[in-house]
Amino acid sequence: MSEINLSFYENYLDWAQDYYGWVLAKFPKEWLAYLGRADAFVINHQPQAALPDYYQALKLRPKEALLYLRRGRAHQVLGNREQAAQDFRQALAWARKTHLRRRAEQLLAETEPAA
Repeated sequence: MSEINLSFYENYLDWAQDYYGWVLAKFPKEWLAYLGRADAFVINHQPQAALPDYYQALKLRPKEALLYLRRGRAHQVLGNREQAAQDFRQALAWARKTHLRRRAEQLLAETEPAA
């Protein structure tokens, strides 16, 4: 889901938990469902609750740059700068699409102080 569409989850955390919980009950290896539920937590100001879902999604899809971007953003919001920077570097390593590379570079620059 694009960052623009994430606003759909705002104020609908209960719906997202119910929906993605249902999907995961039927399809426990669906990484997009973990991503969706994690994104819903983040957009509703609960980034700590999102981390387990991002980690699970990454277990299922370890080369997915978007997952590293989103988990890194959750770490950034929580003030975990080193973990965030590590995730943004991983996103850069796996990103094949220009917009993901640019976003990872931007977030990494925001996270790491200038040398």
